Amino acid sequence: MLGFRGIYLEINDFVRSYLNLVIMNHKPQLAWDVYSRSKDNKEAFNVLRIIAMDCYIVEEFYFAAKAFDGLEKVDPSPENWQGKRGATAGLFRQLIQGKATNEQMSEVLQLLDRGNHPQVEFVTSTIRQWAKVHGIVLS
Repeated sequence: MLGFRGIYLEINDFVRSYLNLVIMNHKPQLAWDVYSRSKDNKEAFNVLRIIAMDCYIVEEFYFAAKAFDGLEKVDPSPENWQGKRGATAGLFRQLIQGKATNEQMSEVLQLLDRGNHPQVEFVTSTIRQWAKVHGIVLS
């Protein structure tokens, strides 16, 4: 418990509020830093879940994709794959609009390539083909 002026909060509530605050203010790197410093596996999983969902909502698709990838490694459920696929599609749209970098898209494509979902090849080849046609270099 965390005490502050006679008010006691569960640390999880504080962390959840902080993550929500920084993500909703489009500073997802700060939330990712919390995840990176997580020592407990359960805490890390819960932080990833918040990052994935909240980043998806505010269209911070790069961090949403990374978070869904982390979740999928621990829990390969259809929901986590669908979240990662949706975040990848959102990041692709942002790449087309000039709102995402080639490096971000390349990193997310590499995350997809490391997975073993049957739809990976279709998703990655579609994005890479578009990039090639438009002279965008993706690794």
